[in-house]
Amino acid sequence: MIATLRPKMTFEAYLAYDDGLDGRYELIDGVLVPMGAESEGRSDR
Repeated sequence: MIATLRPKMTFEAYLAYDDGLDGRYELIDGVLVPMGAESEGRSDR
């Protein structure tokens, strides 16, 4: 099996990224990771 490497996203590209949806993402080690949906109320209870 051959693994293909994707180029890492730069911070500048992250700031300019728009997927056309209202999704929220975070940039972790050059990889765009979708954030979970917000929940109502406090999550630490």
